[in-house]
Amino acid sequence: MKDIKAYNKIKKFEKPNYKVNTSTRDIVVSFFHDGKLGITAYVDNNYIYWHSVTTVKNDKINTEIFNHICNKDYDFSMGYGSSYDYKQSYKKVIGNHYEVHFDLNIEKMEVTSLSAEGYSHKYSDSWVHNGDVIIPPGNSSNWGKFFVNDIRSIFNFTKEKCKFRELDGKYLQTLKHYRRMLTEAGYDNEFEYEGKTYRGYTSDPVEIYHKFNPLSKIINEESYILCSDNEEIRETYLNLKNDLYSIYCTYMSIVR
Repeated sequence: MKDIKAYNKIKKFEKPNYKVNTSTRDIVVSFFHDGKLGITAYVDNNYIYWHSVTTVKNDKINTEIFNHICNKDYDFSMGYGSSYDYKQSYKKVIGNHYEVHFDLNIEKMEVTSLSAEGYSHKYSDSWVHNGDVIIPPGNSSNWGKFFVNDIRSIFNFTKEKCKFRELDGKYLQTLKHYRRMLTEAGYDNEFEYEGKTYRGYTSDPVEIYHKFNPLSKIINEESYILCSDNEEIRETYLNLKNDLYSIYCTYMSIVR
């Protein structure tokens, strides 16, 4: 097997102009409908130090990747990539996906997995002895195994959720109905507001934003549908999500 570092697609690095806090890291796992798996590791919010693309079924590689990026003594001297640049290019090259976050606390040597359902659990190298938390030296060789079990379970569970949500085409019709509601409200028409021309709603965009904000919350919570095998559902969902995001952007440009 090739060196695990070769799986890192981050090739362009930047040298931070301040001391980066590496004690906590955010690992984002991206699930795709076809089983493709993105693993991305952030540090200090502004920087990304790892991004790889494998598959959910690639247990051996995924185990080694997770152990590598969770290493307490990970070598950050090579630098970091820009989180913003990564997010822009990633969406263009890879596409849209369903995300699950894993929070890593180096000081506690503890990993917490967080899913959209609010489910969370922890795995660590520590144990309790006489009331004190004992943390052994080095890094866990078992974290990767826990991680692989998590991502397999989450992916399979998400696939089943999609089947229930699709409901023999009824969910697709619901998404289309939501889009019709936006169209009927005048979405994507030019309008004047306080002397400026905007593209969005013909009525007051601030009121419209507040009206559809609950729908936006619902749609964001259903991003797991991007793992659906139904291409039309995925496309319709993304179109609706983009419409709602456009409404948000118009609103923010006005109230700022």
